[in-house]
Amino acid sequence: MSGESADNPIVVMAEDEVTGVQMEYMHIEAERCVCGGRWEVLEQALIEHEGKPYDQIRVRCQRCGLERDFFFDISAFYGRL
Repeated sequence: MSGESADNPIVVMAEDEVTGVQMEYMHIEAERCVCGGRWEVLEQALIEHEGKPYDQIRVRCQRCGLERDFFFDISAFYGRL
């Protein structure tokens, strides 16, 4: 599944950081847990992997409690305000 690691991230193509972050949260909102539940964001961190910036967003399923991370490649918009 795309986005489960920095080696297989979801690539976000945005013009600026505000739009890029909105796109990340829209993606999380659209995805469902395997049980069908919605994700609740727990924390977000900026990480670097192989010289590129990534957002790592930790979520928990509101229905079953499963936790996972989403990894987003933000190199297209990182630093653009």
